[in-house]
Amino acid sequence: MKYLVLILVALTVISLFQYAQARDIGPFMFGLAEKGDWMEHSDSSATDYYGILKQGATINLPLKIIAGSVPTPLEFHATIGEQMGQVKLPKGIKVEIEPESFLMESEKDVILNIFITAEKNAPSNVYSIGIVGVWPEPVNNFAGTSVKVHVGRDFGPSAIPDNFFPPPLKQVREGSLPSEVVCTNDFVLVLKNNGSPACVKQSTFEKLYLRGWGDCGWNCSHEIPIKLIESNIPSDFSMAYSFGIDGKSVYDSKKNLLLADRVCEPPIELKIELSSHEKEVIWNLIEKNDFFSFTSFTQNCDESGLCLQVTPEAITTLSVTANGKEHSVQHRDSYRYKDNPSYLKFEEIIQVINDIFRTKDDYKNLPSLKCAYQ
Repeated sequence: MKYLVLILVALTVISLFQYAQARDIGPFMFGLAEKGDWMEHSDSSATDYYGILKQGATINLPLKIIAGSVPTPLEFHATIGEQMGQVKLPKGIKVEIEPESFLMESEKDVILNIFITAEKNAPSNVYSIGIVGVWPEPVNNFAGTSVKVHVGRDFGPSAIPDNFFPPPLKQVREGSLPSEVVCTNDFVLVLKNNGSPACVKQSTFEKLYLRGWGDCGWNCSHEIPIKLIESNIPSDFSMAYSFGIDGKSVYDSKKNLLLADRVCEPPIELKIELSSHEKEVIWNLIEKNDFFSFTSFTQNCDESGLCLQVTPEAITTLSVTANGKEHSVQHRDSYRYKDNPSYLKFEEIIQVINDIFRTKDDYKNLPSLKCAYQ
């Protein structure tokens, strides 16, 4: 699932000195104050108002509290979470609001100073920080707006705040493939060797890639320096891979051909060609996980003689040729020792191959099966 981000910015600004209404109800409205560190920024696609905050510095992004006609006690807090939920702030960011609480007098506006500090170790990124005003009567009501701050440098008016995206693992839990995780601004996607995604700085990604600890997946969304992608794939590398019920779906990398099992219909031939980078991803995992040392994972009986029967049974076989050697490993669904470390490494290789297949258009567009194994 690709993330389509609908950005709802509470501060809609026509000019720096015009009011920006956050809500149409309540005892006050938010507006931009005339002073402070607000700056207008434009590019070919957008105009925006935000602050630029260097690490180790503090800026003030003041707001004007536009008073209504009813005197009201107000309290304010800052958060990047739910407006009335637990207060959250980005790593290395502190926010102080002055005044934090006061009695708002009838039709007497108040300047609310929003002091934002970035610690020296704060990551460079863009954040939308919610400013929430709460009043007690007749019930605990609130109104909120937001201020945008660019930490470290100016990312431009089109930059999307980091806190508009869920963390990488949450994106996966909500349906995205690991390779589809969205990272913001100065961060790029890296897939760890266990397949889990993370968002890291480009410099960190390069170190991980060089050490073989991570990859950007089989459809990189960011550029890898040429020095990092010198191929180490053996010239004779190839693989044959069968999977599904009784292993009836068969792929041959030499022919770039997948024969997809259709149960009660004739199999369908698909042209599945692996890119050089996809082959590199698979080979690196085969090498790292010591595939050529694996035996088959087919034992379905435990030490007590208790046996597991699975019908119909999926059978997976991977045969790899490289450096003049050929090795085949088979796994059956009835295999009893799925906590075996070698099996878990084999399963990691298979998962990556399957995920690569799922990115191929012909594979994704296979028609639905008309029948199933019983």
